[in-house]
Amino acid sequence: MIQFNNLQSFFQNEKLPTGQMVPSKVGNNSIDDLTLSKTESADIEEQLITLLKKVGIADTKANQQLLRLFLNEQLPISKESLKAASEWLKEMAKGDMPKALEAIKMTVQKELPLTGPILNSMLALQTEETITTNLAKVFEALISINPKTNTHQQLEALLIQLTEPSLHLENGKDITQLFKRTVEAIGLQYEHDISILEKEQTAENKLLALKPLLMKALEETSNPHARDKMDQLLTRITGLQLINSGQEGQFQQLLIHLPILLGNHSTDVRFKWIGKKQQNGQIDPDYCRVLFYLELEHLQEMLVDVHVQNRIVNIRIYNDNPKLNPVIKSVQQLLKDKLENLQYHLSSIIVSTKENENNKKPKTTEKLSTFSPSMNGVDIKI
Repeated sequence: MIQFNNLQSFFQNEKLPTGQMVPSKVGNNSIDDLTLSKTESADIEEQLITLLKKVGIADTKANQQLLRLFLNEQLPISKESLKAASEWLKEMAKGDMPKALEAIKMTVQKELPLTGPILNSMLALQTEETITTNLAKVFEALISINPKTNTHQQLEALLIQLTEPSLHLENGKDITQLFKRTVEAIGLQYEHDISILEKEQTAENKLLALKPLLMKALEETSNPHARDKMDQLLTRITGLQLINSGQEGQFQQLLIHLPILLGNHSTDVRFKWIGKKQQNGQIDPDYCRVLFYLELEHLQEMLVDVHVQNRIVNIRIYNDNPKLNPVIKSVQQLLKDKLENLQYHLSSIIVSTKENENNKKPKTTEKLSTFSPSMNGVDIKI
């Protein structure tokens, strides 16, 4: 998933034109004044080759794509960063190159070191598998382990807990508590929690979260298949932690993937939240934007974009199912009343259908980033 710098690029990741100066003041070995001129594509390729030679990197198609990424996105460039990224790209299959370049972009934007573990964690965020599927695969792998250590048994119990049904859609407080419990159970705040804990008993409870249990289970597991599934899930959890790290400045962003069970339907809820801090450091509840993505059993792929401005709420729902409009009309007054109880005013709900080219669904990696096809809107005024 993509870390966005502003609200305007929330749905679309716009490319900068050639001819832009690249900020290059990173590291002691910085590269000065790298530019691409607005010339023919053949000339641009020659310039890329020249720039690669300048930094001592082999002229390969992958490295040309890498350099284009840094230039087009105006990412800070140093010889060290280019070489580190180039070495990591050697391990990537050709089909994984777009995701790998996106992982590099996110890592640089977060000002994180371009190391293998960090880049792999960022790459894991773009997998088309749901985290629910990851949990199921680890659980299946644990079944084959015999005898099981105490850690394996604790991990197995937690996986069962995370995939149980604990969700009442009519109660917003229950849903909020579910999300909070799931975030804690997965261990997304594990390092932070451990660093501020004062009571040893509480610290031991935190060690029962999914991330620390996975780390310990990896040490106690020799089965290659089980280790691989545990490592995939652990890497993905670390990626979520990294993408949400280093939140400074007025605007704050949060990207979360959580497993949920709706009736008998297992799925992920993925949401991206953007808000701003008030002068007292608290998050301003009057202004924010939230994007939800999930796949439902009957309505299928669903994207919900919620804007809150001065406590006025506007909702846009992207879904192709014609049965959605009657459902919304039947619950819109209830939603309006519930929001009024929280001192929010529901202004409108817009239902939009997406036009998929060649009848293809957008890739999972695009669902929270470049999901910006043409829309046919049905505006339901409240």
